Amino acid sequence: MDRMPLTIRSLLAIAASCFSLTCVAQEAPAAPAIDPNVIKALDNMGEYLRTLNTFEIRTASVTDALLGDDQTAQYGSTAILKVHRPNQLQADTTNDRGDHKLLYYNGRTTTVYGPDTKFYATVQAPPTLKDLVQVLAQKYGIEVPLTDLFYWGTEKISTSDIKSADYLGEALVDGHSTSHYAIREKDIDWQIWIDNGNKPLPRKMVITTTSEKTHPQHATLIRWDLTPSFAAGTFDFKAPAGSHRIAIETADGKIDSVDH
Repeated sequence: MDRMPLTIRSLLAIAASCFSLTCVAQEAPAAPAIDPNVIKALDNMGEYLRTLNTFEIRTASVTDALLGDDQTAQYGSTAILKVHRPNQLQADTTNDRGDHKLLYYNGRTTTVYGPDTKFYATVQAPPTLKDLVQVLAQKYGIEVPLTDLFYWGTEKISTSDIKSADYLGEALVDGHSTSHYAIREKDIDWQIWIDNGNKPLPRKMVITTTSEKTHPQHATLIRWDLTPSFAAGTFDFKAPAGSHRIAIETADGKIDSVDH
């Protein structure tokens, strides 16, 4: 999984263009594979995101799926996350095959609802979003998008698997001036574009699975609203007419639900 930083590749290109005895300049020391300024930028992003209490995120993603004979197909999805910390969340996700899901969390219970099927499941929830994200992932196999970004700079994110981290320059993303970073880990390469200035919001991410032969990618464009106005009841699920409550299966095969 080793990768030469851009600076080293540039040095090699210069060396190749020199004749055997005419290139006499002393070789410059190689830049570190992990640029500490990149790690600092990620930590600063995480620290800033943890200061946000009320916000809305809208994402548009494309994901490569593996077919037979190493062929890939691309699928799209969108998500809207409405967040009021420390204990309220509404997540609205839709993919391009029409699968639509809503998740509600009000600090007491969590409900997952399918508007098309009109089925919903409600379970007891921990008292904070921080704990909810962990419970959903570990107990029910439900991932809340982008949550890892909020943990950069804390003990929850380990940098020990990072093989290289490079700054690739400034880039315009969705009308925003950003800094572009590339990080390589054991089985993935990932890129992130972070706003310049005093509000380092992530604007785009691309994750490449390098352990797969075809190197499938997942790319997400992120839009932020830091001053949203949420209607009363946004985070409380009210069962629509004609909907049906069902139990939800946990990751270990048990059945879970809240009695009404």
